[in-house]
Amino acid sequence: MYGGLTTSVGMPTRQMFPADQETVNTIPAAATNVWWIDLVVGEHFTYNLRRMGSERYFSIKFDLKTPVKAPEAPWGWKD
Repeated sequence: MYGGLTTSVGMPTRQMFPADQETVNTIPAAATNVWWIDLVVGEHFTYNLRRMGSERYFSIKFDLKTPVKAPEAPWGWKD
């Protein structure tokens, strides 16, 4: 239950999630965290985190243009 719940309707390609009380209880320093996701359809998906009032910023971009081969089934698994 780490993270947050959206506080607005967002946009078709962006949604923001400020830290919720569970996050604050678990990690008090994260009280000002804001997460957001961005989607550029057919291009990329980006996950972002900013700690407001600081220089802390994290962003990771997932390329949606290049397919990734699915891994083989794990040991002991049968379809």
